[in-house]
Amino acid sequence: MSVVASCPSTKVELTLSATKLKDTDVFSKSDPCCVVYQYVQQAGRQGWKEIGRTETIMNCLKPEWNTKIYLEYYFEERQKLKFEIYDIDDFQNRYPVLENQDFLGRAECELAEIIASNNGTFVLPLRDVNAPRSRIIIHAEEIDEGQKESLRFHIHGRSLDKKDFFGKSDPFLNFYRLNSDGSRQLVYRTEVIKKNLNPEWKPFELSVRQLCQGDKTREFLIECFDYDNDGG
Repeated sequence: MSVVASCPSTKVELTLSATKLKDTDVFSKSDPCCVVYQYVQQAGRQGWKEIGRTETIMNCLKPEWNTKIYLEYYFEERQKLKFEIYDIDDFQNRYPVLENQDFLGRAECELAEIIASNNGTFVLPLRDVNAPRSRIIIHAEEIDEGQKESLRFHIHGRSLDKKDFFGKSDPFLNFYRLNSDGSRQLVYRTEVIKKNLNPEWKPFELSVRQLCQGDKTREFLIECFDYDNDGG
């Protein structure tokens, strides 16, 4: 991709999830992370450039990543994207060497394909891995720079159910947008609070755009999980 300065563009947010990933760990499930690349051509050089990566989700074969990927969508340019998923074994480094991690598959497409798909959600099979049912789900949404309104949350839990056999639960919250087609999309995941049935999560803000597409009358969903049992 080579971009002309006058080319019209808009900012896009990508939300990623996957299903039926290959399980490469012997005594537990895989710990997946997704790395996103864009094909670039600049100053006579070309190749894949990393533009972002998600967090690692422990013990999970159907991850919903909380980290969003942001990029410019240029209307008159072809923008090739590549998504690679790895089972992360090195938790000491924020950016582990990918060649040393177990590979869980890759997918390629153009950004325009994602944006033109139904409800901005595009599903691709993962290639180059012996897991024919593995899929990555990519949701694209245009960011309205004029919509700045946000909501501040300060949430407490009281007398939560004890899920751990030898100790208290380790609760966290998932916030989901409820889409008009009946699907749901992860918007935000709180921190995990260890061994606490009366948790108090750190205050945080969510944009009205992310939570309900700017419609304050639209419901959204909050789910509470025990970190150990959920594999989150």
